[in-house]
Amino acid sequence: MGEAIPADEFEERFVEPEDPVHPPTLEQGSPWVLSQIVYYVIAFVTQNGWFCVGLAIAGYYLWSKFQPKVQELKARQERDKEAAEYHKDPDKFIAKERAIAAARQRMQEEYNRKSEKHLEELKLREEQKRQQQVEENAQAAGGAPRRLNETNDYASSNTVNKKNDKAKPRLRPEYNPLMSDYSSSSGWRPSRSTGGG
Repeated sequence: MGEAIPADEFEERFVEPEDPVHPPTLEQGSPWVLSQIVYYVIAFVTQNGWFCVGLAIAGYYLWSKFQPKVQELKARQERDKEAAEYHKDPDKFIAKERAIAAARQRMQEEYNRKSEKHLEELKLREEQKRQQQVEENAQAAGGAPRRLNETNDYASSNTVNKKNDKAKPRLRPEYNPLMSDYSSSSGWRPSRSTGGG
């Protein structure tokens, strides 16, 4: 390793200049004016907090109240400026109207193309559905044996279900919930009132 340097030689070799190049602290302080402004603002807010909240609410209310009117005023000024410009040079107005009409025409043509394409797709789907139904009917007619009086499997299953419904009545035929039934053993019968007289 290296030789040890005595302290005296070290001090002689590395002597700091009297006028240092760097400041003693490397922190950059904020400007005095800025720090004073921040201090006064914070002090005002801490002392008058509710006043600041009320002021903010009032400002928001006024902004929401007057913003549409300001925007309307700006739009009106812009329209007036545009109208004055077109009044000076009517060719600009005519060119703008032609450009708008051409854009509308392009949009209408595109809409017409899309609607025609959509109608063709709908017709194609309907044709495919019809073709599929014809194929299903052909398979049903030629594939499975059927009874002579049945048109298809759905109708035969439907008639069987109707027969089963008729076979099982839900309630007794003599039962009517609106009428009292004294023959049942689980009914309440009022007591006989006797006249006291």
